[in-house]
Amino acid sequence: MDVMLLSPTDLSKPMCLYKEDIAEVTLLSKEEFEQCEDIIQKPAYWWWLRSPDAHLTCGAAIVNNFGYVDYEFVHNTAGRIRPVLRIPNLRYSNFKIGDRFGFIDNNVWTVISDELVLCDNSIGRTCFRENWGAPDANDYNVSSIKYWLEEWAVYKGLPVNTLRATSTFSSDEDMQNTLMDILTS
Repeated sequence: MDVMLLSPTDLSKPMCLYKEDIAEVTLLSKEEFEQCEDIIQKPAYWWWLRSPDAHLTCGAAIVNNFGYVDYEFVHNTAGRIRPVLRIPNLRYSNFKIGDRFGFIDNNVWTVISDELVLCDNSIGRTCFRENWGAPDANDYNVSSIKYWLEEWAVYKGLPVNTLRATSTFSSDEDMQNTLMDILTS
């Protein structure tokens, strides 16, 4: 088994996590954010949620610079990506809500619920959906951002709910170039 050792803020309780424990790599929904917003680190930039705008098919939910849910056009390329790991077995571990640890490219991650771990940093920036005129433009399941996040997860060796067993990224530079292609198309 491939073990990822984590270094929590409280070093008195060393822990480990198996990659197989990660059930999903995704974005937070609006509802998940609202349930955990007191715990979530609020960076000085806005970032995508996976929930659609209820009023506009070309809009999706975001967390704005002030830490509140808002909405943005899906084709805006300034949106940051903060992945969340869904780990159903987390509730049976020594991890507590609010624990923070270093993981994946030295990013800091925070346990925000009994099964969710959110990256405190942005891992990239992209639009939610390239084809913003499509009737399902704000559907996360067919979005450009979901595709990019799955590619990132596979490249980093994390399990994803996808048929792709290998990433099309060959290096971190290739991953960034692919992101730039999405931004400029």
